[in-house]
Amino acid sequence: RMLAVLADDHGLIARSRAVNVSSVSVGVVDVWRTGHAATDREFDAALSHVGKSFGRVSSSAMVAMPDNVHGDEFTVLVHELKSDLDAYLARRVVGAGPRSLADVVRFNSDNAGVELAHFGQEIFEMAAASGGRTADEYVAARRRNLEWVTAHLGAALAEHDVLVSPAYMPAWKTDFALGHPPAGGAVTSPAAIGGLPIVTIPMGLVAGLPVGLAIVGARKSEHLLVAVAREMEKSLGLSTDAAWRPRFAQPTRG
Repeated sequence: RMLAVLADDHGLIARSRAVNVSSVSVGVVDVWRTGHAATDREFDAALSHVGKSFGRVSSSAMVAMPDNVHGDEFTVLVHELKSDLDAYLARRVVGAGPRSLADVVRFNSDNAGVELAHFGQEIFEMAAASGGRTADEYVAARRRNLEWVTAHLGAALAEHDVLVSPAYMPAWKTDFALGHPPAGGAVTSPAAIGGLPIVTIPMGLVAGLPVGLAIVGARKSEHLLVAVAREMEKSLGLSTDAAWRPRFAQPTRG
């Protein structure tokens, strides 16, 4: 319902209810697993419950994103940060506030004892020095990103109606010295590059913390994803399972 309002798509729910999920083909993307053993086991267990609801559940041929594609994605991020934050600040801030990303970098440097006490601003500095969305470097990186996603994610979605994987490992502790561990999330980058929708639903608990099952679809397939997510939630039955109650421990140092 919230998505229908945000997207101004008042027929979304009705279209989702018209989907015959028993004819839907589900592709399981192994290269998007988190690498966190307990989370990935929970994903396998979830698949064993939801698989019987759909027309076909089988392995997807989707491949992992190579380093050069990740590099292009970062280049795109840096240049878009420059253009988009400049545009936002120019119309958002009044008075003496920062009016550009360069102003933010300057403010942080001038107040480094407070603003940069625990971390730097290397990405902000890279973005401020970039040429933004009009730079040749950006245009080339964005083109290569889209070509890769079209070739590989497009082919995977031609084989299956939706793709599924674990989303992330359980919530992790982050500190100023070590940052955070590899957490999964490989499902997010290809879809984000291609502008494709993702739905994530709870699939169980690991060490008392919830973990999610991610579902990716083609462009303008939100109604299909809602239908698939609804059926998977019903099959998992977590909302009616009294044992499914996240348990949160008090944070500790170290």
